[in-house]
Amino acid sequence: MLNFRPMKGDQVLLRHIRLDDAEDMFAWASDPEVSRFLPWAPHRSIEETRQYIRECIKAYRDEEWLPLAIEDNETGRVIGNLALYAVKPRHGVAEIAFVLSRDLWGRRTIDEAASLFIGWAFQSLDIFRIQAVAAVENEHSIAVLERLGMRFEGILRGYQILHTGPADMKMYSILQPEWKEKKSE
Repeated sequence: MLNFRPMKGDQVLLRHIRLDDAEDMFAWASDPEVSRFLPWAPHRSIEETRQYIRECIKAYRDEEWLPLAIEDNETGRVIGNLALYAVKPRHGVAEIAFVLSRDLWGRRTIDEAASLFIGWAFQSLDIFRIQAVAAVENEHSIAVLERLGMRFEGILRGYQILHTGPADMKMYSILQPEWKEKKSE
């Protein structure tokens, strides 16, 4: 179901996460500002990052969720990751999440990565809707979701438990016909 082949854009390559990505990932996963609005706390050791990578590799085998590395085309460094969660072809729904190294915030790198990923998901999986949530205070992620053409649906009270505690989340979504229309513009 989640058979993904690497995809290259102008700025990034999306691919499976590997154990040799640990140092690159630890560099941004240990940054408290990067994980500020996420369920996981900043990584305290490279071993913690390696454990996360092992969970990703297990997810590929079990098809539980699809985590991907975002590799910078210019440097070859892993600068973030994307994931597709709650893939429910029976219901036509999937959820996307992303994280990016702070030194690349504001450069629209995540826009390209997420756009490639969403396009692949609509084309390759039997889904009609892709949704995403962002903490109500997370202005950067909210701006990305809006640039992707996702529509704000409402605020979900206490929807996620972040590493800092329960958080209200803004729900966004885009439907397959809306995505196709956006891409044809």
